[in-house]
Amino acid sequence: MERYFFHIDYGEFSRDSEGTSLPNLRAARGAAVQLLGEILRDAGDEFWAKPDLIVTVTDSTDLTLWTLTVSGDEAPSVSRNRALSG
Repeated sequence: MERYFFHIDYGEFSRDSEGTSLPNLRAARGAAVQLLGEILRDAGDEFWAKPDLIVTVTDSTDLTLWTLTVSGDEAPSVSRNRALSG
């Protein structure tokens, strides 16, 4: 089994120094998507306080295999409405 590392950059960088043993690249790719989803689920509406999330997956040699990025942009009409109401 190969060890994969799931580094998270969500306002600050958090390096995965422990890693996770998984049977293959496909399993690691699925685990990365699952992790990203869990972070978004847990953040809920607080995601908008820092609307950029990056999960980088590396192998045991620190070679980057994938980078998953989620970014949220507030539309100008929402910003304008918020300024008028608050």
